[in-house]
Amino acid sequence: MRLFLLLFCVFLSGCTVSHHPPLWAVPHEKLIYDKLQQIKIERWGEEQFHGIIALKAAEGGLHYALLDGTGVKLLQGWSDARGEHDAVLPTGPLVSRGLAQFVSEALARMFLLEPGIYPCSRVGFSSLCLKTLETGAIVKAGYFTGVKIWQVEAQLNDPLHNSTATESYIEYNQPWLGVTIVLQNMTKKD
Repeated sequence: MRLFLLLFCVFLSGCTVSHHPPLWAVPHEKLIYDKLQQIKIERWGEEQFHGIIALKAAEGGLHYALLDGTGVKLLQGWSDARGEHDAVLPTGPLVSRGLAQFVSEALARMFLLEPGIYPCSRVGFSSLCLKTLETGAIVKAGYFTGVKIWQVEAQLNDPLHNSTATESYIEYNQPWLGVTIVLQNMTKKD
């Protein structure tokens, strides 16, 4: 029964990845607002990981590395706009927990996936929608048969102003798994 439930969850998760090319190009500063960010991963409100993520834009995708608070690399991987992803560093404490695939998929949804037609596009039973709130936050959501499977909310600094503020964030949420990933600017020292 658990195997069936796990396979069903993986199926739902995989169906929500639309293979549309992104409208935002990864190198834009408004999308990846800082190359080093704090990352916090929670499951059902309990913190599972807190550290640093380093992001580097690449042609059609991005490379990333998860670091602990002291800067030790725990996981390295890549993700692209087609939903392909892999762990580059195949050993380490976080790989055996299945975190590489999950983080790669979440980063693809955060930074690379965009609807083919604004504001929503549909492929089979899945759809992808993007909207901007009055607060300036960007909300992107993936649906399967009309049910929201995941959501990304991003509040980014104005690129014309100094990017030293820490109120910018990107929050990824997968409610049916109880998972939340929050990326936030690191505190800048003067």
